[in-house]
This record gives sequence, C-alpha cells and structure tokens, in this order.
Amino acid sequence: NYEKIILFRAGLIINNKVIETGINILNIHAASLPDFAGIGSINKALTDKAYYQRATLHKLIETIDSGEVISEIAYKLNPKKSYLDNENIAYSAAIKLLIKTLN
Repeated sequence: NYEKIILFRAGLIINNKVIETGINILNIHAASLPDFAGIGSINKALTDKAYYQRATLHKLIETIDSGEVISEIAYKLNPKKSYLDNENIAYSAAIKLLIKTLN
C-alpha cells in the first residue's frame, strides 16, 4: 500500500517487477545526471574536472540513474580537497535534496 519510495545511497538494482507495481519510486543521486550516473560518480567528476555538479532526484526506471530528473541542488567540488571532503560536499547536497523532498 505504499504510494512512494525514496532511495538514498541505495546500492541496489531494483527488480523490474517492483518498478512495474506502479509505486512512485524515486532515487537521490549525488552527482549530475546523465553524465555521472552509476557507482563512482564523484570520483569520475573529479577525474573529468567537472567540478560544478548537481545532486539529483529522479524517477526510477529499469536503466540505472536514467529516469526523469525531478529536482536538483547544485554544488561545487573542490579539487584542492581530499576525496573524502569532496564526497562530503556531494552528499551534503544530496541530504539537502532529501530533506526538501520529504518536506
């Protein structure tokens, strides 16, 4: 009887049977889509020197991180900081997006 499911830092592949239930399943991804989809997105953004990023809320579809983007929060990675610091920057933006979505 769920109306909506919101995924955050979910390292899961959601079965197509679940997607086809009609439940509105949303995912928060901590990097810009579609360019930085999947695992390792923050590292890829740093490697590509794509410092201007967006945490994204998107509809879940069968293809990973490919559904319609509904909402975004911009942030900037800092190449002078450690990977951990940059991950914290990205996930702080993602948490803000989660809070915005829940409100």
